[in-house]
Amino acid sequence: GFRLGFRAVEIREGATAMDRTFLFNGKPIKTKGVNRGECHPKYGHYVPDEDVLRDLALIKQANMNHIRCSHFPQGEYFYYLCNKIGIYLMDEANLESHGCFYGDLSISHREEWVAAHWDRVRAMYEWEKNNPSVILWSLGNEAGPGRAFKECYENLRGRDPDGRPVNWERNNSLVDIGSRQYPPVEWVRDVAAGTNTVMYPYHINEYAHDRLSCPNDLKAYQDAIESSDRIIGAAIWDWADQSLLAKNEKGEWYDAFGGDFGEKPVEGAGGDGILEGVVKADRTPEPSYWEAKYAYQPYCFADVKVKGEGLAQVESKNFFADSSDVRFEYRLLSEGRFAGEWKPLDLGAPVGPREKRVFALPADALAAKAKPGAAIRFRAVQVAELNELVPDYAVLDLFRIRYDYHNAKCLIKGEAAGTDAAALLSEASRVD
Repeated sequence: GFRLGFRAVEIREGATAMDRTFLFNGKPIKTKGVNRGECHPKYGHYVPDEDVLRDLALIKQANMNHIRCSHFPQGEYFYYLCNKIGIYLMDEANLESHGCFYGDLSISHREEWVAAHWDRVRAMYEWEKNNPSVILWSLGNEAGPGRAFKECYENLRGRDPDGRPVNWERNNSLVDIGSRQYPPVEWVRDVAAGTNTVMYPYHINEYAHDRLSCPNDLKAYQDAIESSDRIIGAAIWDWADQSLLAKNEKGEWYDAFGGDFGEKPVEGAGGDGILEGVVKADRTPEPSYWEAKYAYQPYCFADVKVKGEGLAQVESKNFFADSSDVRFEYRLLSEGRFAGEWKPLDLGAPVGPREKRVFALPADALAAKAKPGAAIRFRAVQVAELNELVPDYAVLDLFRIRYDYHNAKCLIKGEAAGTDAAALLSEASRVD
């Protein structure tokens, strides 16, 4: 069948340059994302359709809504699924020349290289221009700051009637939005506060570098990003480890990388420069996957510090959807162990976008609260089908409020919900 998607993307000017805001359908959304290239442990840079679907199911399960296509446009089925299930994309030209320097020696300054730069940017645009999931363009990755990119921007801006903002991390002055890779969290807080002289609005192309599952403090970054409308969002580096299957001397399969094929030199200490994913090459989630799931959660619960007892608050981070498609539940714990089954948490009418709602704890939870070592765990479970593709694709939010009886403090701790993504896939081939 033939499918259409409609959406509006714009940058709204503000009273000052630092108040420029990125809007999607009139809302200052937050892109919570990851960098994804096409890699497969068996097939290299070819990813079968069923594995593309599996990737996107896992990405949705992690509460991610954004992908930067690093560092090249991806396959047709990928865009089809992103259009269908709702992923905000930064599409990126297959253009990288950091081996040819960044500064005055960069080939981006040289006239004879301008046409080659534009050829790659034009190919990206013509290939993906009709996909509504593409809301941002990127001129490439880690190349120079020169005139070639100025001409690429001007040509792209002239061709795209949709006016999608253009990103170029190496020279923000040439394009529509500011961007940077791997800023410290304090720097991000300054950008969100408008005290940093950068170009606004801002997008963090790469952050939380996940080499060997060490992505830094994602929650602190996300709190800073969500503290104002000046930052569009960010994309974790990287989605999946890029190791390849190989056999050792005993004929056993293992994940090969960093010189295992006899290549020299290799990237990183010990060649681990390609082991940077929040999932392993076979898509087994790493600890950082669960950390991202917690940092990106669309519903948050907290204790309410008011005179009296028995109140909590739920906050929606969504900009468009209410909670009609989720089921809120709670479960009691005693001394760190479950003390019963999950029970429905009745919040009345659906929680609206951006709403903060205070509610009374259920009677049994209130009674348990008074006991030493008691805890309450809340979660929001997806109940609606994901556009008929991946039913029950995610436990959106799972964490607990632990009441410390001895010092009367409320502690919030994130916890991961183990889910077998393969069991969630209702379709492993193209839907037309």
